[in-house]
Amino acid sequence: MTPNNKMKIGLKIYSNTVWMGGVNYVTNWIKTLHCLPEPEKQEVYLIYQNQHGSYDKEAVKIAQAHRHLVKEVRPLTDVPKLGLDFFYPVTNIFEAPFGAPWAGWIPDWQCKYLPEMFDPFELSRRDYHYRLLAQHAPSLAVSSQMAYDDTQRLVGDTHVPMQKLHFPSVMNLPPPGR
Repeated sequence: MTPNNKMKIGLKIYSNTVWMGGVNYVTNWIKTLHCLPEPEKQEVYLIYQNQHGSYDKEAVKIAQAHRHLVKEVRPLTDVPKLGLDFFYPVTNIFEAPFGAPWAGWIPDWQCKYLPEMFDPFELSRRDYHYRLLAQHAPSLAVSSQMAYDDTQRLVGDTHVPMQKLHFPSVMNLPPPGR
């Protein structure tokens, strides 16, 4: 925690033109956290993926578009230097950061209900990574009661603390006085 007792939260920015739900999920959390009353606001950092000397240019663009709502925009490799109290969401256990407590996220098990929407590799990848998160993440968030029930049914006794963290809804309201 910071000296003013504010949590330092890192939110991972996704960019995926075929999965805008993940992008919207994180950007809505950014807006939601920014709308908290001043005494309840936390220090929020937007974290973008970077590997092998390059970075996700689209994720950086999304992060920069929301820069005014957060403390800083930083690459994933900077997480150990930031002293974060929490990092979220991790959809693949291998993208979990070093140097910060984190939570996994399973938005849904759509791959089990609509397998025709995924190629065989993506079906296997999702199943594998979701099971790893449900069995080995320090904690796990699911986006609905259905995702909670499906995780318990498909993975079994996970022994990982699991919570429902629904998609936040954010409305763009006109400024006061209009």
